[in-house]
Amino acid sequence: VQYAGLAAQSDRNHIEVHHQYVKQTRDEVIKLLAPAGLLWETPKGGWYAILNLSNYTDNADVFCRELLDSTNLALAPGRSFAPKDHKNASSFVRMALCRERQYTIEGAKILLNYLSQRK
Repeated sequence: VQYAGLAAQSDRNHIEVHHQYVKQTRDEVIKLLAPAGLLWETPKGGWYAILNLSNYTDNADVFCRELLDSTNLALAPGRSFAPKDHKNASSFVRMALCRERQYTIEGAKILLNYLSQRK
């Protein structure tokens, strides 16, 4: 048993404050990414967003490596997080939304800038 985890869950106020923080971060990132048509769907939770980059790549593995090498921004290839039969699954990436808000928003802006240079 992880006693620290159990203790953390006993503080309901802390959990609610953190939930609201992550939700607000998610909402701010959605405001940036949605107009660019990148969201596969609006994330219901707040930890991750699946982005559809089919207008930019058909190989998320290569895209993520190039993005990391060029900008130092890491995204995860998303095909493992999409239905196997989805036609754009190989173009999906997963973006974490659970870091500190300023870093998460900065990451979204870096991605948008990088994509604008690829068109």
